[in-house]
Amino acid sequence: MAEKQQLVRLTMAVYRNPALSEEEFHRHWSQVHGPLVREWLAKNGIIRYTQNHTPTKMRELSKQLNWQVTDEAFESHDGSAEILMNDVGDLAAAFKDPYYTGVVSPDEQKLLDVGRTKMTFGWEESHVEGGAPVEL
Repeated sequence: MAEKQQLVRLTMAVYRNPALSEEEFHRHWSQVHGPLVREWLAKNGIIRYTQNHTPTKMRELSKQLNWQVTDEAFESHDGSAEILMNDVGDLAAAFKDPYYTGVVSPDEQKLLDVGRTKMTFGWEESHVEGGAPVEL
């Protein structure tokens, strides 16, 4: 039986830089930015970093689900990123790392409409892991 663990989670809804097409944004985010941040985040104690790509064509596919919601219920951001950590201090240290200010941040400026980014910060609770219920 898996053990329940409380982890800190930052979720960011991101919008692409308007100078980029959707295709350019998703290709760069996946093939350039993802590899650019992997070692830096791992070195700073981050447990997981994921990208959730939400291009227009995927949002259109969601209409096939016949949910009882309006089109306005679906967010229009281009993607979301999640960072999972044991302690907020790990992420604070990562942002002080010269690699962030010299490499990651400039790439974010090229890739994102930074001023439109929305964030949630809290903890993650896993109730099912590996297909098995997690006991409290």
